[in-house]
Amino acid sequence: MVILHSVSDDNTIRNSNFVLGNAQVPTLYPIVYCSDGFCELTGYTRAQIMQKGCACKFLHGPETKDEHKTQIDKALESKNELKLEVIFYKKNGKRLYKHVTQMRNDK
Repeated sequence: MVILHSVSDDNTIRNSNFVLGNAQVPTLYPIVYCSDGFCELTGYTRAQIMQKGCACKFLHGPETKDEHKTQIDKALESKNELKLEVIFYKKNGKRLYKHVTQMRNDK
């Protein structure tokens, strides 16, 4: 699961915008669910988001650091949790400064 928090959020799942990815499909980790809040936050429709990779590369832009892209990819590959602050971009090109939390399901 990838969760995007506003920098000022209290970081609870209830106030989070998130996508769920399928870890059984390596390299892509396709999104199998996205919250309404994630759609509203990014400006993408659910249909546009579904089956994209949960690394959220479609949100990358000119100020998204390569280091952060690599950290997200490595965390997915190694199935490790990750927390960091990333600059992403909405569909309309507006910057999003977000906390990203990758979580795994141990079941």
